[in-house]
Amino acid sequence: MPPPPAPSSAPPADAASSAPPDAVSSVPAPLTEALEPPPPGGGPAIDVRNLPWPERLAFFVDMMRDLSRQTKPQDMVRTYGKRMRQVMPSDASVSLSRRGLEAPWFRITRSNKFQDPVDPWKQQDKLPLLSGGLLADLLYGNEPATFDDFDPDPADPAYPYVSGHKSMIAIPLFDGGEAINMVLLLRAEPGGFDPDKLPEHVWMSNLFGRAASNLVLAEQVKEKAIAAKAAAAEAREARDAAQAARDAAQAAEEEARAAQAEAERSQAAAERAYDAVDRELKAVADIQRSLLPAELPDIPGLDVAAYYQTSTRAGGDYYDFFPLPSGRWGILVADVS
Repeated sequence: MPPPPAPSSAPPADAASSAPPDAVSSVPAPLTEALEPPPPGGGPAIDVRNLPWPERLAFFVDMMRDLSRQTKPQDMVRTYGKRMRQVMPSDASVSLSRRGLEAPWFRITRSNKFQDPVDPWKQQDKLPLLSGGLLADLLYGNEPATFDDFDPDPADPAYPYVSGHKSMIAIPLFDGGEAINMVLLLRAEPGGFDPDKLPEHVWMSNLFGRAASNLVLAEQVKEKAIAAKAAAAEAREARDAAQAARDAAQAAEEEARAAQAEAERSQAAAERAYDAVDRELKAVADIQRSLLPAELPDIPGLDVAAYYQTSTRAGGDYYDFFPLPSGRWGILVADVS
């Protein structure tokens, strides 16, 4: 898509009412872009009013049936544009919108000059934003208009989008009583449009605009419902994960308490076992000490002393003194292990 032409005048820094808003309005345009850019030449027109009523009825029934099959706003716009080009052929079209903007700002929402297709409902940031000029006057004027000998001003900010054409009609598309959007149809030759067909084209385009608006709203509701469902699923997953974490934490806490209780039981059992062993060792020590001489003998010519100390309560060392004949003594030192 070509970059937008420079606005006719930059918005004053202190004039909030004339500056374009940064936010994209979430309210759908009833018919921001009613017609797809037509192929060059447009083909022969069908004067539906002059057809016999069965053929006229068949034309509109077929068109309504075709439109009713569409579930996306872009496809519905494309289908309607194809049908309308049969009724009022054109060499080019330009769609305008001032939704969310203050005069004299407007956006080009559709044009033959776009190199790549743009969804004006979802890619508003890619649309050319212009200020002032003939198209702004038409859009904010809230009225249809015809130009049989169109001569656009090269200085007009929208000149690249309408140049090369000699006739043009402007179809306002109303929302809340204001022409929030507008469709321009252009022909290369002067007097390329029959103004007698303009009234029907205005009401048909506006009725289609309301249908397109409802489809946009339905799509937005569907998208919000899907988003809400996804958010609810994420919330449930988060809630389940949080509950699982709480359950895991509770289980870990219970395991820790059980481990602590087991450790305390093991410690108590160990203490009881230690006390039992200690009592047994004390009894053994008492028995061992009872086997040692209560007093050391008085042996002439020999000083006798004994020191007995075990590492714990019981030990394996033993000593004793035995009197022998002829004034002799036997001394026993033993290690029982």
